[in-house]
Amino acid sequence: MESLNVDLESMHDNQSQTHWAYIAGIMDADGCFMIEKHKRKTSNGTTVRALKFPKNVKQWSFTYIPSVKIAMIELEAVSFIKDILKYGNITLNGARKDRPNSKPIYHWYLRNKFKTAEFLKKVLPYLKIKKARAYHLLDFCRHLQEIPNQGYRGLSKDELNYREDMYVKMREFNGNKVGAETKPSKRESVSDSPIL
Repeated sequence: MESLNVDLESMHDNQSQTHWAYIAGIMDADGCFMIEKHKRKTSNGTTVRALKFPKNVKQWSFTYIPSVKIAMIELEAVSFIKDILKYGNITLNGARKDRPNSKPIYHWYLRNKFKTAEFLKKVLPYLKIKKARAYHLLDFCRHLQEIPNQGYRGLSKDELNYREDMYVKMREFNGNKVGAETKPSKRESVSDSPIL
């Protein structure tokens, strides 16, 4: 009986390694490691927090979010990844109207610093092409986990500079030389603002 348990554990380990090798291959080909940069938006100007920290305060800064994304035309592939990992979200971008033969693209993405770090630790041993980017993003996630959430109290200038430097370096890894603001997929609840 003990031998059977050892064999089952070994089979499970082999299957897990196969899954992570498969996911790493997809990340190397169709995946992206990013640090997203968003400006915070306050949708309700009458709340206590919005009145205390209005939209037009010059000190508002950006929010920096660790992110992993895979874009594919095969729903089965991204669904398999979500089923294996048990986290992340899937969205659909429709076919482009200016390209009549284009197909819809499915995106699996992850934007939680804890889950992203967990994902990176498991996929890193199997990456071949984007290993340096993954290590960079893992360092960023670990750093964020050590910093308490300041919310509306803001962050120090040194911390904001660190986050901007990490963002710029990640853009360089991804072949983007000039920083660009991205639009958030949903409203952010807090901002990486400087301390007022």
